[in-house]
Amino acid sequence: MGISRRMNVAVAFLCLSSGLSIAQGLWAMFFPKQMIDSIATMLGETLQSPTIMHYYLCQIFGVYSMLGSAAFVVIYLFPYRKGEKWAWFTVLAGGTLMVSAGIVLYLRNISDFTALVNAFYTLGWQTVAWLLGLAIPAKEILGKQ
Repeated sequence: MGISRRMNVAVAFLCLSSGLSIAQGLWAMFFPKQMIDSIATMLGETLQSPTIMHYYLCQIFGVYSMLGSAAFVVIYLFPYRKGEKWAWFTVLAGGTLMVSAGIVLYLRNISDFTALVNAFYTLGWQTVAWLLGLAIPAKEILGKQ
């Protein structure tokens, strides 16, 4: 049994969603000063001189984002593409955690309305790609015996 076109489209959407996280992780790893400045701007604060701990935390976040996203890409390309149910539920749980944590952090920490709209815009693209990647093959995967 070959892999359906719908499954390939779904995997492409999921890889797009993870690609955005990988890009964010690379940005945090290699440009921590710019990342810290953008976070401070979003929070409405000014960090005159970020400490070395700010840089390390930013780079740790970048490594975490890269490794997590790369692990999900492996899941997308192999077991998810084959239509395995456990992979679908793993992608559902991982994406739900990512989206809900993002929403909670944005709502809790961003006081400027413009920054909040921009943050939701960025998170929105990732969420739409994730939802499409889950919804397109859902009947095909979950309908299996």
